[in-house]
Amino acid sequence: MKNYLLAFVLFFFAATPAAFSQLEVKVNPLGIIWGGDIDVSIEYAVSPSFGIEARIPFRGGNLTILDEKFSRFKTGGIISGKYYFNPELSADKFYAGMYGKYINTSFNSEIANSTNNFKRNRFALGMLIGYKWVSNNGILFDINFGLGRALSTNYSFESDIDENEQIDLTRGFEALSNLIKVDLVSSISVGYRFGLGSRKR
Repeated sequence: MKNYLLAFVLFFFAATPAAFSQLEVKVNPLGIIWGGDIDVSIEYAVSPSFGIEARIPFRGGNLTILDEKFSRFKTGGIISGKYYFNPELSADKFYAGMYGKYINTSFNSEIANSTNNFKRNRFALGMLIGYKWVSNNGILFDINFGLGRALSTNYSFESDIDENEQIDLTRGFEALSNLIKVDLVSSISVGYRFGLGSRKR
């Protein structure tokens, strides 16, 4: 799946006319300030009305499962296609689109010399809406919200826990996943636009 997504993005990069070269680099400052999360993205404008964005989140934290505390690290990728309905400086103002999300979460815990590590992989698809403000000097502000559905969730274990405990952990997560199949994405980011398209009306 990841190879197909990469080929899809590279195709549009190659198909974009050289006269319309526009690239944006964005970061979510609120995540860094409040929780130490890192969320960066790059958006490439295929045309004044369509852009492809690749977003990479890095998030940490703690979680309690069956009375056991785990440290958690989450990363992955979100690729979205955005259609801009009435662009003014190209690829700006109100937009809507679709996204695909792959997230890998690692859970790690060590109690009484027993190492309990496992991973969860999740794939989801959905739709998003947003708005982007772009200044004449290339500074931009982008806010969006997306709603979708989790299509698959898989688990793998690298730990000292026995098979029955693995089954209990998996069942607990699957029960939660079956209860909440809705997938959510959101982003508030600031960045800079490089390229000729940023100055063309």
